[in-house]
Amino acid sequence: MAKSPSYVKCTLVVAVLMLPVIGQTQINNTCIRGGSLHKLSTYQFVGEHANDYAGYWVSSAGDVDGDGRTDMLVGAYDNAQGGQSAGAAYLLLGGNLGEHRKINLSLADYKFVGEEGGDFAGIQVSSAGDMDGDGLDDVLVGAYGEDTMGSKTGAAYVVLAKSLGANKTIDLSQADFKFVGEGEDDYAGYAVSRAGDLDGDDSDDIIICTSGVDPNGKQNAGAM
Repeated sequence: MAKSPSYVKCTLVVAVLMLPVIGQTQINNTCIRGGSLHKLSTYQFVGEHANDYAGYWVSSAGDVDGDGRTDMLVGAYDNAQGGQSAGAAYLLLGGNLGEHRKINLSLADYKFVGEEGGDFAGIQVSSAGDMDGDGLDDVLVGAYGEDTMGSKTGAAYVVLAKSLGANKTIDLSQADFKFVGEGEDDYAGYAVSRAGDLDGDDSDDIIICTSGVDPNGKQNAGAM
């Protein structure tokens, strides 16, 4: 599986458009033209380093801090703070966005760092919803290269909102929950998502995809 699409070559990133400011037609035209999105975006979030691939995946984080505003997650799967291609994910709290319209991700409210080189943490990020019933949305990070059970076993991490404190950089080894693929080349965590409350217990559930798993001998059939 390719590490990155061939057209992604630079550090930058994530542009946020406040939809009441700009019509849908203009957004579509901007996407077609390319290169002009930064002129129309309300905020830009710039990767920390060259080849971090920040913005490869982004998601709403829900309301992590309970202030009534939506927060945002940004994945940077090739960030090297935890080792080469360990990856990282950034949490930006909506209530802390101010006048500065171009923000380096080094200033994010929280950074979640892959455990080891080659984990590719942040390949996907998502709100986990409120898994523990405390009224705060939790954070879900995929890391398809994690190797607990062999090369590219993959894993997904849940960080509960109530666990976030003064430490702004959090190694994913300190996550509240870690879900590991069953075997080599399972690619667990290559896709992750909030599932809502599937079983009616008033706590949100999550989806973790394992695109490389071989159920019933069917090579790379995948599962979730």
